[in-house]
Amino acid sequence: MRRTRLLSFLLALALVLPLLARAGEVKDLDDLLKKNKTSIQKAADEATKASPGTVVAAKLFKNLDDGNPTWRVLVLKGETMTEVYVDGTSAKAVVKGSWKDETEAEKARSPKPGEGD
Repeated sequence: MRRTRLLSFLLALALVLPLLARAGEVKDLDDLLKKNKTSIQKAADEATKASPGTVVAAKLFKNLDDGNPTWRVLVLKGETMTEVYVDGTSAKAVVKGSWKDETEAEKARSPKPGEGD
């Protein structure tokens, strides 16, 4: 009987501990959403002002430098992918970097002369 209670307690503890740990993540997400003043549309607009092209992805995250909400927006123009951070409180956009997107852009482009001969 005592062993059954102990096993039941340990099983319940094993099920509850992960949920308690996630409660902090939910609070952080709630705080992040409350601080955010920039819609995803506004973030996309500001990102394309900073780096013209087509927005292909956007994600809201907590900036580790200042704790503010920040949108990470990926903008594609031709074969170049540009990463733009948009501050979630001020909507200020900053280009963080660019790289040649050799995956989807390479597949979509028409062949260059001499290719595939």
